[in-house]
Amino acid sequence: MKLTALLAAVGTAALLAAPLAQANEGEKLFRSNPCVACHMPSSPAVGPSLDQIAERYKGADEDTLNTVASHVVAGSSGVWGAIPMPPNAVDQDQARTILDWIIER
Repeated sequence: MKLTALLAAVGTAALLAAPLAQANEGEKLFRSNPCVACHMPSSPAVGPSLDQIAERYKGADEDTLNTVASHVVAGSSGVWGAIPMPPNAVDQDQARTILDWIIER
């Protein structure tokens, strides 16, 4: 019985830590790429703030989030205004990890 309880506790802790690990990975990717040059936490700079991005895409469906991630990878123009977003040296999965972190932070 004690072993079962211990295994259940360890399993639960691992499941709860997974989103935290993803958040940390998203933040790490965000900070280690040029994202920080244009995107500030709360106020717009060259690009929209992280708060604005989160507000726009929180609750968005998977197709929308994957489209946004592809904009991060390939660059885009006209989505947030006149200043284009350049392509970034991340793949689709990394871009999605960054986007998920922005939305959930």
